[in-house]
Amino acid sequence: MFTLTKEHRYLLYTRLDTLVLRIEEYISGVAPWPDKYRIQMPASSGRRARTFYAGTSREVAELAAGFIESA
Repeated sequence: MFTLTKEHRYLLYTRLDTLVLRIEEYISGVAPWPDKYRIQMPASSGRRARTFYAGTSREVAELAAGFIESA
């Protein structure tokens, strides 16, 4: 059993750094995701890991950017 995904990358520029957002697009597999695109944000000091899902890669990138900005 496997899940086939396609990867999209977005660059997020902050005042101090440039981050690469790696967004996965669900193509096919045994366990469908709640939506077509997802990004998995790792845990950091004082913050839990999160996974965001949305209908477009841009929407997922915006959710991730908001998550990063709220730190």
